Amino acid sequence: MKQILVTCPPMIGRISQYLDFSRELGLNLLVPDFIQTLPEPRLLSLIGQVDGWIIGDDNASRKILEIGTAGKLSAIVKWGIGIDSIDLSAISDLGIRFTNTPGVFGNEVADIAIHYLVGLARKTYLINDQVRQGNWIKPAGRSISECRVGVVGFGDIGTNVVSRLEVMGSKAFVIDPYAEEKPNSNLEYLNWNHDLSQLDYIVLTCSLNAGNRHMVDAAALARMKDGVGIINVSRGALIDELALVRALKSGKVGSCALDVFEGEPITKKSPLLNFPEIIVGSHNASNTIEAVDRVSLQALKAISDFLSHV
Repeated sequence: MKQILVTCPPMIGRISQYLDFSRELGLNLLVPDFIQTLPEPRLLSLIGQVDGWIIGDDNASRKILEIGTAGKLSAIVKWGIGIDSIDLSAISDLGIRFTNTPGVFGNEVADIAIHYLVGLARKTYLINDQVRQGNWIKPAGRSISECRVGVVGFGDIGTNVVSRLEVMGSKAFVIDPYAEEKPNSNLEYLNWNHDLSQLDYIVLTCSLNAGNRHMVDAAALARMKDGVGIINVSRGALIDELALVRALKSGKVGSCALDVFEGEPITKKSPLLNFPEIIVGSHNASNTIEAVDRVSLQALKAISDFLSHV
């Protein structure tokens, strides 16, 4: 039996559903106990003992990968899409077979993005909190069909967000320097450095890379309209959290919904938790039963295929 380390929390949450299939593939799943990412000392103690690794958002550094390949590690499958935490040059140098599972969560993450948008626009999160405290409040919200929403990143998630916005009657804008404008489309394409002031809400759906880390910084926030709403369902490091805190204090940012953070889990000491205008998540936008099962089985099959050629 090939030994497979699994460090993806959603997959681990349903791991009992995959044991029979794993055995059929000749795989034995090693499932450590942790919250969001496996602490490095524990990872270092395990990585050389396994043949394959189904990785979540753990830091797959060159150091870790070298220790792994000094042992038995020869194949890695990234559960999900984002590969920003993986040293791809080390993967190549060390000859590790690698793939991710692209295009698998567009609908699920888009659903959460729209949920956050409606929550911010109609202030349902504030109403829920205040009614539970005995206050019968009636804050005025925004009509979704009247909102101008910028979607940053026009990949699988972004296109699904835009399609939902169009059904809802919102004016959707695309911000993505790599997206080709589609003919016969009513979409408008904006420039991140020049066109933010017209947007009521900005939804981050792009991948994280060296060029866009902290793209939502003090300069970008200054270009946005007063009272803008920001939604992040991608990666926490897209936002300079200290700059966001300052913008929330000044009222430049009117509200935001954050499913992801630079450091996860977010700690109770984070100043972001001091603002009632924020909806906070737990990096859980893709976590549905159907999606987790679909991607977990795909990841198991992929790692089995890799190891069968070793």
